[in-house]
Amino acid sequence: MHTGLLATLASISNDELILRLKRIAAIEARVTASFIAHLSEMDHRRLYLSEGCSSLFSYCTDVLHLSAPAAYNRIEVARAIRLYPPLLHALYRGAIHLSNARLLAPHLTPTNHLSLISRASFRPKRDVEELIVGLRQLPSVPATIRKLPPPRLPELPKEVETVSLEGSSPVAGPTISESSAVSGAQPDIPNLETDQGSEVVSHLLPARAPLQIAPLAPDRYRITFTADGEFKERLLQAQDLLRHRIPAGDHAAIFGLALKALVEQISRSRLGVGKRARSKKEHGSRHVPLEVKRMVWVRDGGQCRFLATNGRRCGARAFLEFHHVKPFATGGEATPENIELRCRAHNQYEAELVFGNKNRS
Repeated sequence: MHTGLLATLASISNDELILRLKRIAAIEARVTASFIAHLSEMDHRRLYLSEGCSSLFSYCTDVLHLSAPAAYNRIEVARAIRLYPPLLHALYRGAIHLSNARLLAPHLTPTNHLSLISRASFRPKRDVEELIVGLRQLPSVPATIRKLPPPRLPELPKEVETVSLEGSSPVAGPTISESSAVSGAQPDIPNLETDQGSEVVSHLLPARAPLQIAPLAPDRYRITFTADGEFKERLLQAQDLLRHRIPAGDHAAIFGLALKALVEQISRSRLGVGKRARSKKEHGSRHVPLEVKRMVWVRDGGQCRFLATNGRRCGARAFLEFHHVKPFATGGEATPENIELRCRAHNQYEAELVFGNKNRS
């Protein structure tokens, strides 16, 4: 059956596949809402007891074979919808997914639930976390540097340092895990090239100790990451050198200055900010002049400009490349009118539309 389904899907058109997936997503939202509603009634009647389980959680894990986190999330939402039925309606129409419903559940009250559900509708998880933090601002935490215990695996470094901009003590509230980390060694900054694109290797984003950002209050965050001993020494050295400007040695202020300098350096190297524009144009060259890069970057807002047929713009900010709208191989010039920003994925996607999978414009 599964093999036949895959074979069937392989034979349908792109438009039909997209249409089917949207329909299934809507069905999934309704099924999830129905599951939550049934679970709520099951909890209200305490039917899990007659099924030989001491709790609804046990019934979900032992009988329905849900994972412990999945059971916990669904039970919390199931109990919330009994008190606040509009949450179930939002789940049913796909305005709020299960993860966001779980985040909202503990904070709903008879006076705020309609407003919170409305404000959280069709919003990503990060926005909902910010919304929740706005309800109860968490206090700032002190900056700390704490040495971690030696790792058990022999291939890992013997000493690792934890550096926290706002502290490493646990803080209640959601944590956002990012895919990047900061290490002691400074990686080479990849250049933004033309639509052929420079190879930005994935190892520039180490998998170890992911950066964690937890909102404490509007415009205030706890940021933690893991770094090595050399990084710690540089931080302490910077702290000493900046005492005349930052007497308290505040880590966030130090990193703020460092990041500002880094952004300015990257802007100069990538976009030629502060450099004199060339007077001579290079016709028939793939090279994108600095003045064109600057104009394109400002015009496109430092975001991917790819526009889908449904009118949705990509807007990605990572792994950006300068893309020839009319490919260089077919006579496209490096002019502001013909150059646009693309994320690597959309740059390659558009190249494949023109030249096929084995060629990139």
